Amino acid sequence: MTKVEIEYDYSGIDRVAGIPTTGQLITFQKQMAKVQTSYKCNITEARDHGWSWIMCTDAQWILKKGITAPVPVPVDPGPYTGDTNILNAAHKQVLKIYEEYEEHKRNTNKAIQACFDEDLFIELETDGLLLGVSPHEVYQHMWMNFILKVDKDREILNARELLKVDYDPDRIVQHYYKAINEARELLTGLRETVTDAEVMRNAYATFEKNIDLKDACREWNRGTLTTWEEMRKHFSKEIQMNKTDPAIMKRTELANAVLAQSKVDENTQRQASEVLVLQTQKIQELEARIEQQQLANSATNNEIPGRIPASISTGSSNGSSAGGSSATSTVTKEEMMQMFSQFTQNMQQGEGTNPTKAKKKSKFEGEYIKNDLGNGQRSKRRYPNSTSYCPSCGYDIKPTHTPSTCTNRKDCHNEAATLANKMGGVTTNCHFVT
Repeated sequence: MTKVEIEYDYSGIDRVAGIPTTGQLITFQKQMAKVQTSYKCNITEARDHGWSWIMCTDAQWILKKGITAPVPVPVDPGPYTGDTNILNAAHKQVLKIYEEYEEHKRNTNKAIQACFDEDLFIELETDGLLLGVSPHEVYQHMWMNFILKVDKDREILNARELLKVDYDPDRIVQHYYKAINEARELLTGLRETVTDAEVMRNAYATFEKNIDLKDACREWNRGTLTTWEEMRKHFSKEIQMNKTDPAIMKRTELANAVLAQSKVDENTQRQASEVLVLQTQKIQELEARIEQQQLANSATNNEIPGRIPASISTGSSNGSSAGGSSATSTVTKEEMMQMFSQFTQNMQQGEGTNPTKAKKKSKFEGEYIKNDLGNGQRSKRRYPNSTSYCPSCGYDIKPTHTPSTCTNRKDCHNEAATLANKMGGVTTNCHFVT
């Protein structure tokens, strides 16, 4: 039988200089687990986690997904002593697993020696090698001898805060559960006990803040379920039911519409403020020019400033006068204000500050298309990128509008209907695809 040989790729593992910190040891363990998981382990209890169990305590290992029992450490079966083919095959299988185990131990110890200063392992080395020492024992050696209590306590406090992470209703609840489990694994790696009761208290506190989960919280309090696994299943079910509840979906749609309108109003107000600032600047410029023209006219006519009508020369010539001289036109302050008022109005129309137009554009997420063919039908598509069909509303509807989410259902409504098989549904705007 050919001896098993394995060589790890350490390129994805960080090099640690000097005495390692708590965070660096935890990071190394995670990076090492990614490498070890890529190698299949044929021991049943390892499941899909490969050989990563080599670096774990039993408490850490039992928290991994799908794990229910520790992995039995392979032992050397010795030379074959049986006398049947079945016993011989079984011996070969046990021997192969043992040799794989020894290879993964050797590679993991090599990775530790490559990533940490060699002085850390002087007490454990024999002829420069970590012989007869498991990777877990080497890892524990670094924890016990080089991690300061204050550093460990700081990491524990941070991990405890991670257990209080907020639930984001805009993401599936599994993201929240994953964050909780990672914090729990981190604390277990720090040799801290985390009970189901503590996890559940934090989870309930964050679920209670969500108004859509008030009923779920009350049902949980009235029930008899007591484990974290039961709590996860309970709230997962309630959250999924909320996502398909027509009343809650309608409320969410209205809330989103109000939010969208508030953004339009905010944008309109911002544009109006910008126009007001520009208007003030223009008025100040006009007043300065009028004052300069008054001073120039006063100096020319030897009159007192302010005694003549406010005007500004346009500098344009209308041809020769009867006396042969050039005539110069003037613009009074009142005329200038009228001109600027017209300029402001044109600017508002050009930049789309009209709230009504903005509302129509926001409503259909693009150009406003009328139902110009009657009976709710139109000659031009309103949602050109949508392929949704609804047996009550027809075709050319929002991409998020489906038979199961429709809130305007008719007698002909069938949630199984599709564009190809309308099952008695309406044909409104279906001429776009026929």
